[in-house]
Amino acid sequence: MQMKTSELSGPVLAYMAAIAEGWTCYWTDSAEQGDWLHPSGTPHGQRVHRASFRPDLDWSQGGTVIDRMMDEGLHLIRGPSGKPENKCRASLDWPNGFYYGPTPLIAALRCRVASKLGAEVDVPDELLALVDRELDGSSHHDEACAGEPAPRPVPRQAAARRRQGPVALAGARAPGDLPRTVRRPHRGHPIPQERKEAFDRRRAAVVVRSAAAHAAADRPPGARPCRNAPVRADECRGLVAIR
Repeated sequence: MQMKTSELSGPVLAYMAAIAEGWTCYWTDSAEQGDWLHPSGTPHGQRVHRASFRPDLDWSQGGTVIDRMMDEGLHLIRGPSGKPENKCRASLDWPNGFYYGPTPLIAALRCRVASKLGAEVDVPDELLALVDRELDGSSHHDEACAGEPAPRPVPRQAAARRRQGPVALAGARAPGDLPRTVRRPHRGHPIPQERKEAFDRRRAAVVVRSAAAHAAADRPPGARPCRNAPVRADECRGLVAIR
């Protein structure tokens, strides 16, 4: 089907831009059926899926095309037209051969297709049929989902646990549970009761150990405690150690 290059858009523009760059697509191959693009121009080597090649939308793909066109003298500016569809203007033959588009990518790709394939291009009927089929499928999906109620908002914590998977849900804690790793609270914040009890137990154990060390070394009560001194069982007799 013959189409004007200035009217190409969407997947059709992306496909024709690939053809203008020297890529090949095999529509008669029963294994590919036009789903794959071959940058090398031969059926061997690297291939790119047609749906994933969108230089009209992706700057990582369309920017490389514009970069090569810059070496050829591309003139790309924002056009003086106030229409949104003619916001950008591209030309490889300044001041003639202008091609417009709503974005710099579309304007540049139309200019590239025109410079390689002409002002009118022959678009495969299989490609148009696939594009129409994809558009019909998306419209049917939108109509099917139109009558469904809107999803309920999910709390932030529940959404985060769902993203982490079933493992996070299995190990989730109740709202009243203490975290596994308790950090030092800021000044003025209350200390959890469990952490306070653990601190008291550690302090009592240090007191018992220091008292036993002083008794073993026969040091006066006011001497500096020796925490690293060994403690024997007979020296701890009469002292209560809190576990």
